[in-house]
Amino acid sequence: MKSLKENNKKQFNLLPSNHVESDHLEFDFPFYNLVVNGTSGNDIISRDGPTDNDQYQIYGFDGNDILTGGYKDDEIYGGNGNDQLWGGNGYDTLEGNNGADNIYGDAGDDKIDGGDNNDVLFGGDGNDEINGGAGNDIISGDFKRSGASDFNDSIHGGTGDDQINSSLGDDFVWGDDGIDIIDTGDGNDTVDGGNGTDLVEAGSGNDTVTGGNDNAQDFLFGEAGNDNLSGGAGDDALDGGDDDDTLDGGAGSDQLFGGYGDDIVNGGNDDDFVFGHRGSDHVNGGDGDDLINFTDWTNPEDFDFANLDIGDGSDDVFDGGNGDDLFFFDKRTRFDDYTFTKVSSTEFKSVHKRTGETDRFLNIEGVVFRGIVYSVETFLQKRGASFAADDTDPTSLLSQAMGGFGAGVSDGTVTSWEDYKSQHSLFTVSNS
Repeated sequence: MKSLKENNKKQFNLLPSNHVESDHLEFDFPFYNLVVNGTSGNDIISRDGPTDNDQYQIYGFDGNDILTGGYKDDEIYGGNGNDQLWGGNGYDTLEGNNGADNIYGDAGDDKIDGGDNNDVLFGGDGNDEINGGAGNDIISGDFKRSGASDFNDSIHGGTGDDQINSSLGDDFVWGDDGIDIIDTGDGNDTVDGGNGTDLVEAGSGNDTVTGGNDNAQDFLFGEAGNDNLSGGAGDDALDGGDDDDTLDGGAGSDQLFGGYGDDIVNGGNDDDFVFGHRGSDHVNGGDGDDLINFTDWTNPEDFDFANLDIGDGSDDVFDGGNGDDLFFFDKRTRFDDYTFTKVSSTEFKSVHKRTGETDRFLNIEGVVFRGIVYSVETFLQKRGASFAADDTDPTSLLSQAMGGFGAGVSDGTVTSWEDYKSQHSLFTVSNS
């Protein structure tokens, strides 16, 4: 091990550049802006001294190096090789360059760039800026040696398939290119999954999440908090989770689950499958032939279309938008349990005779009770103010609405979830 004390230089080279060796250097220089150059071997370079105002630039060059900064604002560059970089205190700049690097920002507002290859990056305390660069990276914004910390980080996954955990704080996260898994934890976070199929778990807080503008399928989970989820292009799956959420499927055949709370759910273009769940929700199917349902669901594979739950005592608004749309009522109720009243040629409302629950339906072409589809198109063209089951046609809608989905239909009865799922790429919930 080499240990160097005060001299009259502000730059130190461990060895000539043509000498390959593994060196261990601990330095204690009182100089500001000291430059330390490593070798083409495996170097260990660290700051060893009391807290001071010194600032260092450390270059590892080739080899698998361990480079540690001091107490101020250091610049540390790993170079080629699989390096370990530790920023220490201060506002540090850490770049892994080539190689599979492990980088720890430690305390302070750090700038971290993993560079090429598959890196592991930890921001630590402070409001950090982290860029994974090329490769399949693992990124954690707030992890430190003693646990998690509460700071606001900016994280770019870069190219490659990344795993990103921003943990606490109000963070900005970009998945960029690749298949990314993003978990933002607590805080009011802003997430853009970028190109590729992304899985985003927003955690607690009021989060804004978009899956990106590409055609890949994204899976967005708002979890707790008042979240804003946008699927963008592609066949996406969005789950608002708890509290009052806004979901927009955008283009593509999307599956939207409002979750608990008073949600606004927009299916967007194409044929969507929409769950409102509990709360006073406003649902708009948008363009396309949509299926709209409110249910207490835990695992979609557990349900048949003829047995879907719907309705929870809240007053809701459902707008099917363009296309032929179906609305599923509670499996425990019958058509005769409701009073249906015409509002206009495109709108009707229902009142539950026992609970008084009142819901509005716009641009809905059919309602489903216990697997039976009742067309309301004929009724809406009549002048009468109310209608009963005899005023509906239980089969006329099937070739229109259900034909667009490809779900199994027989004698006016919607069959199973499996029939629907076999023709649509619905996401699955694993119990493992």
